[in-house]
Amino acid sequence: MHNNIPAKIRSEDIVRLTRELVRIPSPNPPGLESEVSDFLASKMKAIGFKVQSYEVSPGRPNVVGHLRFGSGGKRLMFNGHLDVVPIGDRSLWDEDPYSGILKDGRVYGRGTADMKGGIASIIVAAKALADSSSDLHGDLIFAGVVDEESHGSGSKRIVKEEYKADMVVIGEPTDKKICIAHKGNMWLEITTQGTAEHSSQVRVGKSANAIYRMVKIVSLLEEMLPGLQEIQDDRVGNPTISVGTIEGGTKPNVVPDVCKIVVDRRMLPGEDPKKVLEELKARILPVIMPEFDAAFKILIAREGAQISPDEEIVKIASKSIMEALKIPPEIGGLGATTDMSFFVRAGIPTIIYGPGSIKQAHVANEFIDVDELTNATKVYAAIAANTFSKSSR
Repeated sequence: MHNNIPAKIRSEDIVRLTRELVRIPSPNPPGLESEVSDFLASKMKAIGFKVQSYEVSPGRPNVVGHLRFGSGGKRLMFNGHLDVVPIGDRSLWDEDPYSGILKDGRVYGRGTADMKGGIASIIVAAKALADSSSDLHGDLIFAGVVDEESHGSGSKRIVKEEYKADMVVIGEPTDKKICIAHKGNMWLEITTQGTAEHSSQVRVGKSANAIYRMVKIVSLLEEMLPGLQEIQDDRVGNPTISVGTIEGGTKPNVVPDVCKIVVDRRMLPGEDPKKVLEELKARILPVIMPEFDAAFKILIAREGAQISPDEEIVKIASKSIMEALKIPPEIGGLGATTDMSFFVRAGIPTIIYGPGSIKQAHVANEFIDVDELTNATKVYAAIAANTFSKSSR
């Protein structure tokens, strides 16, 4: 890395920005990213970014910053999502989930790992480059996007608007690995119908309880787990299936006439959501019919993605880790789903690399280590410096 850039990176700046971001709630649902988007716009403008903000849907703005170095060169995009998952049961948190408290070398709060810590590292790395006197040439783009935790509409819009980039780095938590693949996911709603009646009138073979019917389907889904576990991908592991929510009934003394579940099916790179749905139907329908039928509706379908380890961005990231951290890079994959697939499908080589652990995502007492924030910032700065240096042109 250029010698004067690391001196511009201070841990206290990264920690401060992480805490500031965490203190701005942006849960999805319902999708409340506007305040954090405005905050980041002001931070980027102060650094020297040319900033654009626009709504992907009402009250949900992406924020995109361009920072120009010299003339010519490559266009490198860093991508980070502004939304976080809801806090869940407040009683499980030791502190206010939006406090951003610093304790024992860790920052705690919703979004620290997933992924406001990664965003803070990106912004501080960009400032270090802007403040340096290095001879760099290229465009650094930061895309702060909405709705990653659901449909990915923010990054879809980035691709649609053609914010041209030669390569993309997504700052999700990766446990120190350069991830060149991730799983896809499908959220599938399954509905069973019954017949409402007074619970005192239930008779075997006469009553139709929608929840009892759904139980049979849930059992069939659980029976799929061993077979899915045997299917292994070297980068991302095996596909999975999980019943995430169940809804049915109106009162204990009324036989439920409708029951719905939402199933999360994680897919390997290359799996087609439509084919996965047909496989699920083929497994379920022959068992439950003709006793009863079920309706299937895809709520979300996001494909997995992978790139070659020989892509330039992988080589640049590997070199940057060696320079910044003095450790050999580890190349792997991410079991979760990210916005990487949208960029890869648009023909843009993309990696996932960021501070923190995916094990901290979506849990109570979420945290990120300060050391990991600092290390990621150094690596991000090195990736940009190596991309924009004369030797890379």
